[in-house]
Amino acid sequence: AELAGAPLSGEALTDPVRNASLGGQYLRILLRRWDDDPFLAVASYNAGPGAVEGWVNPSVKQAPEVWVESIPYPETRFYVKKVLGNMWSYQQRPQPQC
Repeated sequence: AELAGAPLSGEALTDPVRNASLGGQYLRILLRRWDDDPFLAVASYNAGPGAVEGWVNPSVKQAPEVWVESIPYPETRFYVKKVLGNMWSYQQRPQPQC
């Protein structure tokens, strides 16, 4: 409701265009909050920024893979690895040429 500017029904969130737009806006907010750190932003998207605030330590920058393994929520740990793994795989794909 905050991102949409008005209350939304659960049914409204099943609209793929609206859902993707709001999700993208929220991810942009989280990336700004965490200075474009994808590990912190994706973890916050899943567990909430308040939870992630308590997990921040020097290993986030020094060894992010180690930091991910220390996430205390198994669901969030799996989510971060899956989302960022998919992102990196997508970035490694050869781009079509015209």
